[in-house]
Amino acid sequence: MIHHTIKHVDVFPEEACVEPAFYSTRRTAKGIVLDSHRKVALVSKKGSGFYFLPGGGIEEGESTEEALKRECAEEMGQSIKIERKFATTSEYRAKSAELYETSCFIARLSEDGQDLEVIPDDSLLGMEVLWIGKPEAIELLKKQAKKITDKTDNYYSRKFNTLRDLYFIDKSLI
Repeated sequence: MIHHTIKHVDVFPEEACVEPAFYSTRRTAKGIVLDSHRKVALVSKKGSGFYFLPGGGIEEGESTEEALKRECAEEMGQSIKIERKFATTSEYRAKSAELYETSCFIARLSEDGQDLEVIPDDSLLGMEVLWIGKPEAIELLKKQAKKITDKTDNYYSRKFNTLRDLYFIDKSLI
């Protein structure tokens, strides 16, 4: 298993930021979800133009694997089968004083073909799924990272999320 640490200076080298004395911790789960053609799933809020690996926060009493399965059901309307955990990151987000501890898994769509209804919370956001090859996913995320220069619309988290997901896809052996 591989681990990567991401700090404010890694994401925004041109922007000075004082490291906080304390970080609140948020545990998250992400998945490189593959279809039967080995295409990678990226999810987006319709119209945002920003794509990320499916996944999100781990709720109290939930395992990391359960969180990823729930998030894929919410964001993709699909059930998944987790194959293995392959990487983790520690993301020190100095501006928000948050430490994201993220676990990433390789997963596949469930073979039973079970499609789930998109959970209402995320369906209100208008989630969409893009299935693309690994090289195309890497290129898309690299371009996305470059265009996050506008300091509006939660750019800070988007840039961290983009670089984290790019790291996961790049290091995956899919």
